[in-house]
Amino acid sequence: MILEAASLYCLYKSSDIHSSWLGHAATEVSTILWKPFDLIGSYIGLKEENLMLAEENHQLYEQLQALQNRKDNDIWLTGGYWFEFLPASIVSRSHNSQHNYVIVNRGWTDGVQEGDGIITSKAVVGIVNSCSANYSMAISFNNAKLSVSAKLGLEGFVGNLSWTGKADNKALLSGIPLHARFEVGDTVYTSGHSSVFPANIPIAIVEGSTVKGGSSAEIDVVMLQDPASLHHVMIVKNNDREEVEELIK
Repeated sequence: MILEAASLYCLYKSSDIHSSWLGHAATEVSTILWKPFDLIGSYIGLKEENLMLAEENHQLYEQLQALQNRKDNDIWLTGGYWFEFLPASIVSRSHNSQHNYVIVNRGWTDGVQEGDGIITSKAVVGIVNSCSANYSMAISFNNAKLSVSAKLGLEGFVGNLSWTGKADNKALLSGIPLHARFEVGDTVYTSGHSSVFPANIPIAIVEGSTVKGGSSAEIDVVMLQDPASLHHVMIVKNNDREEVEELIK
């Protein structure tokens, strides 16, 4: 092996053609050897990269909400923010019962309170029902006890959206008048008729409908985001919720 190495070195030094050929061969070999290490390094860096992307998405979403509400509501012009958004990650979830939950890595030290909503840019994840210092547990949307106020299209009729209890990504929009006009493929949004979730979050697509009791329609929808794929979320804080709920009482 030493003699072969010495002869290759002599060949490399003896001719420009041989030098070029051997240099090219060495590059090819090093590329083959280093490619697996590069892939492993990229995989190890995915977690940090995903966290950075989640933070960027949170900032962009917050800016989008601010611009939308500044256009629609003068309260934003005076600096009075209604909703604030706090990025978080899901650390645990259940998905095999009728009463599922999620746990996120934010607690009362981060300002999270019972009743805060949890969302993504295309999903309603749940509502916080208990907090510790650094973690919060929320009733998941995939829970028989939770329903969300939602509407057909941006200007359509409002009804109650709830999980069917079957497939994770299937839900039912109920209480829609029979004269409401909609088509398969229409988008369902949060209505904003709630102190928990902001309006106009696209959350589902119309799949079909049935008549309920001869007086209203029940619309089958497919959620835009499968709960099983959720990792990074946003906690929604309504700074005026207590005042609004006290007024309702």
